[in-house]
Amino acid sequence: MCSAVLLLCLLRAASAQPVEFSLVTPDLIRERLEQAPMKNRDRMDALKRLFELSGCRHLAEQAVKGSKFPNVICTLPGQTDTVILTGAHFDHVSTGQGVVDNWSGAALLPSLYRSLSDKPRHHTYVFAGFTDEEKGMVGSRYYAGRLTAAERARHRAMVNLDTLGLSPTKIWLSRADKNLSAAMIQLAATMKLPVAGVNVEQVGSSDSESFAQLKIPRIAIHSVTQETLPILHSRQDRIESIRFDDYYTSYRLLAAYLAYLDQRLRPPDALEKLSLAAVTPLDGTLHHVQGIDLEGDRLWVTSVDSKTRTGWLHLFEVRTARLVREVEVQEGDRFHPGGIALDGGSVWVPVAEYTRTGKTTIQRRNKQTLALESRFEVNDHIGCVAADRDGLLGGNWDSRQIYSWDRKGRQLAVRDNPTGTRYQDMKLSGGLLVAGGLRSRDEGAIDWLDPATLKLVRRLTTGKTDRGVVYTNEGMTLREGRLYLLPEDGPSRLFCFELQP
Repeated sequence: MCSAVLLLCLLRAASAQPVEFSLVTPDLIRERLEQAPMKNRDRMDALKRLFELSGCRHLAEQAVKGSKFPNVICTLPGQTDTVILTGAHFDHVSTGQGVVDNWSGAALLPSLYRSLSDKPRHHTYVFAGFTDEEKGMVGSRYYAGRLTAAERARHRAMVNLDTLGLSPTKIWLSRADKNLSAAMIQLAATMKLPVAGVNVEQVGSSDSESFAQLKIPRIAIHSVTQETLPILHSRQDRIESIRFDDYYTSYRLLAAYLAYLDQRLRPPDALEKLSLAAVTPLDGTLHHVQGIDLEGDRLWVTSVDSKTRTGWLHLFEVRTARLVREVEVQEGDRFHPGGIALDGGSVWVPVAEYTRTGKTTIQRRNKQTLALESRFEVNDHIGCVAADRDGLLGGNWDSRQIYSWDRKGRQLAVRDNPTGTRYQDMKLSGGLLVAGGLRSRDEGAIDWLDPATLKLVRRLTTGKTDRGVVYTNEGMTLREGRLYLLPEDGPSRLFCFELQP
């Protein structure tokens, strides 16, 4: 759908949910850019007027000590008081018209507000036109300096726009928060729009640096290159220096980026907020629990008894909680089974030496009789596996690395785990790798990953059971919208949570 004023946009970025935003049409963006008042007071008034025309209902002036003009601030309230701040200075030097530096940034603020205002947002968005940047970042320093400690903690990001339209979108990478710059680069790739890193320390500073010392994550977006640098603070700073196609493309990317940050910067979901459907004490002897998988009313569990150097695969009936069958799985010094995976009529079970650098036999066993069907060897300690029709994935000790094999056991790749979560059990589900593990002594996580890239799609943080054991300490699986966890050694309890869609 589109109208004469707005284009409604929907795209999928590196996130579970679609990114929704609107776009002001090119004609309106061009009209706002071409206004470019010469006097700073007129710029302040024009910026306020554009915010009003864009529907801003929370528009304020922040008087700035030492400046003739205030900061102009428009707020888009969100569902929480956590803040994504987008800023641009509206003042310019006396030489030239100051269209590039920086009416190009300030004039986009009202349009970006309009791009986000049609849909409820998790974060509160603040759009700030800063005064007197050219006199030493006076307006942004004042804004940042007035933030209380609590307000600083609520600021999740500061996105600064300064000098756009001279070339395709650029990021001041050397002074950008890595998470914010990675998000911009990923999104630009998804949208097939150009973005590059160009550092501009030699030019001076920018309003984003007013927030660096407060440890507020920041990113500065610009368009300066070695060739266009002489335009700044010169008579060449005129509307004719703007490459409008590049300028509008930067606006499109920024509108999508701000909407994407609303998802990316949200705190992770918490397991404890989910509905606990059932807690089932298992009636059978389990040692140190390792992995689980479930199908219908049947639960497969691995456990290890280090005293007797034996590893076990158990089969339980969930409805009665009784033990149906169990079998020892150790092979000589390899007695440590790990996280397991059902696969048709079989179950994959890694059985490793009980050392970080130990070797592993990955067994394929009949899921009903638990008898061994086939096996292959890996020259590393494999602590968990996941399977689908395309093959197997597995994590080594604490899943520092993720392996992939074909269904005959031929190794295809080994990749570093980028998440920092020490996975203990993992499953392939819905086209994603779902893995549960530990992040600290007191916190765990269940991560949804793109299996091709290992990029994090979703994270569910976990605390501890009433016995003081982290929920993702060991076994994890998910079936039909439910999450199952078996974190405790015997006597063990199976926890079942309703997953939110």
